[in-house]
Amino acid sequence: MRFPFIAIIIPFLLTSCRQSDQIYTPSPVCTPCLTGSINATLEATAELTATPTRIPPPSSWITPTGEEIILPAPLYYVSRQEYENGNRCPMDHIVRVERDGKTRKVIGPCFLSGGIYGFDFSPLDSSLAMVAGGKLWIGDSNGDNYEALISSLPDPEFSPGILFNMQSPAWSPDGTMIAYADGGIRIVDVATGERTNIIENECNENGFMLGVSPCFYGNWYLEPAWFPDGQALIFRSQNADYYFQMIYELTNGTEPERLGGTSGVENQNIAMSRDGSFLYFDNWWAIDHILTEPAFIRMDRDNSNPEILWPHGDRADQVYISAGNNPWQVKYPFVTPENKVLFFQAEPCDAVTCYNYSLVEGSFTDGDFEIRVIRRNALPRNIRHISWHESGKFLAFALSGSYIGVMEVDSGKIYQIVESDYQDRAFVQNLIWGSSTE
Repeated sequence: MRFPFIAIIIPFLLTSCRQSDQIYTPSPVCTPCLTGSINATLEATAELTATPTRIPPPSSWITPTGEEIILPAPLYYVSRQEYENGNRCPMDHIVRVERDGKTRKVIGPCFLSGGIYGFDFSPLDSSLAMVAGGKLWIGDSNGDNYEALISSLPDPEFSPGILFNMQSPAWSPDGTMIAYADGGIRIVDVATGERTNIIENECNENGFMLGVSPCFYGNWYLEPAWFPDGQALIFRSQNADYYFQMIYELTNGTEPERLGGTSGVENQNIAMSRDGSFLYFDNWWAIDHILTEPAFIRMDRDNSNPEILWPHGDRADQVYISAGNNPWQVKYPFVTPENKVLFFQAEPCDAVTCYNYSLVEGSFTDGDFEIRVIRRNALPRNIRHISWHESGKFLAFALSGSYIGVMEVDSGKIYQIVESDYQDRAFVQNLIWGSSTE
């Protein structure tokens, strides 16, 4: 199937988000030629620049006073808000929310042209890796003393000087390597700067015949994440119509392999066991050899032994006509230190009540997977950028481009950590928990 909206927007993204001479410059804002009277021109301009309607946070949310410690660790994110603590910070910048849930500090530069395309912290010393300006930068935990580790590669589809759009750096568990995406997937050695190419993007030249980018009907690869043992990567394969997850084992020298059952599964909807042996995800689009029925499953890391933990059955959402299954039956799974599985499960609903999600805990007892509903209607609507704390006791998220909330899992309390004056769904990127020792 085709998605007309995606068909319109992706060529724009592919052509506008390129980097030249290792410095990315955003495409200029296109202003239509307005004709007619001055009043008509002003009215048309007002429509173009209208501020999106702010969705208010629920009245039950708690606003921290800054007088107590409420977070298990600092929380980091990329902000587009122009003023932080009364100081102007006009470009994309990294913000740290302290453990009181109120105090905020800008980490790194405020005048970095072109935006920030992801960041991550070293598990060894909290050094910061950041992608900006066509380079991967390494700095200390306060975002100071940056040095460029490696530059983006030239993009052969375009004229000389045009570079791949580097993004999504991910530090390995031992702190020696950083994986990142630029259409393909690459790994760089932090000590030497040596780059290893894992997989390249694939383009289809027939795209030009259809008036779209040559990569539109090809494949590109995004959002690498490390397995806990640091010996494998999982990442998303994406084209114009669909996506799925892939795995690359560093030690066996084989090519990256498609993970069965992951059609339509985003990175935030797949979880790893603590030792990296198993993957947990919702096989809602059962179109390959792994399983023939939609279900929440556990699968061995080597792409074998899929096990149904919770079949969809009559819990499926009848609003959807695709085999009567809700394509987001299970969302945001997470494996706790006690090897329990937390996830959100779509409750039966109609066109008015969708989407309500219950918070569910699954545990293994004598080989059986037992389910316990912790709380119904537990997940706020319109949330993005989910980030579980490693303890499994806190969950951070962005709401409708205006707020960052932190949920205390056991009690259901939600703290309103950030309220932005920037009305844009993209005002927050990369919600990442820091170390509890900070």
